[in-house]
Amino acid sequence: GAKGTPAVVMALIFAGAPMVNAAIDMTRSGTWGQVRWPFVLGIALAAVGGGLVTLYKPTKPHAPAPEVPAEHP
Repeated sequence: GAKGTPAVVMALIFAGAPMVNAAIDMTRSGTWGQVRWPFVLGIALAAVGGGLVTLYKPTKPHAPAPEVPAEHP
């Protein structure tokens, strides 16, 4: 498959799917005119949040620093 990392998959599922579902439902029912601004703001914030998570996803962890032996006086 697409080899998506968990952070990317979560951003798509938890932010993208509800936005697509809401847009399709409002288009089918013709209720775009009844939408209030808080709902539109919530959709916009979810889109921005999903984009930010995808953009700033975690990278592979850095290799551990080599151990330096302690000096004994």
